[in-house]
Amino acid sequence: MIFRFDGENIAAQRAAERQAAAMVTEISGKTRAALRALIVRAIREGIPPYDAARMIVSMIGLTEQQAGAAMSYRERLINEGLSLESVDAEVRKLTKKELRKRAVTIARTEIMGALNRGALEAYGQAQQKGLLSGDAVKEWITTPDERLCPVCAPLDGVQVPLKAMFATANGPLPGPVAHPRCRCALAVTEPL
Repeated sequence: MIFRFDGENIAAQRAAERQAAAMVTEISGKTRAALRALIVRAIREGIPPYDAARMIVSMIGLTEQQAGAAMSYRERLINEGLSLESVDAEVRKLTKKELRKRAVTIARTEIMGALNRGALEAYGQAQQKGLLSGDAVKEWITTPDERLCPVCAPLDGVQVPLKAMFATANGPLPGPVAHPRCRCALAVTEPL
């Protein structure tokens, strides 16, 4: 049996089929199914998240919070005396920008989540085949920069047995992703 830890990993595709779009809020069941299919395709074909986001943008709408912000922006522009034509153009620009940001968030989060879940599944298979010992551990790896969030910061370097869950501020998780736009990864090692 060949174990792959990239987008061609069948386990990552299966993970996406089961769980992709689970974290996406304010969408219909049909949109969730369409997003799931797109994420599976992106993983299977190696489509980068930014390119997947271009496809996602036409499938989603603004969140309630984003729509409220757009309405407030519109009201502010009207109160500033802009013409309705100018107001409409500015609100359209803002809406397009917010939709792109949401689509990128969905694409990055869902693709990374599926790849991490697929890698975990492959590690478990490797352990069952004796390629990893029963003592193998998984380690949470963060990106240590100014964008490191309070959910992930305390998890950096934490090791747990391969089948165990990480205790996170968002509840127990098998590994990253812990939240939208999570940039964390996993490493699996054998104890010394």
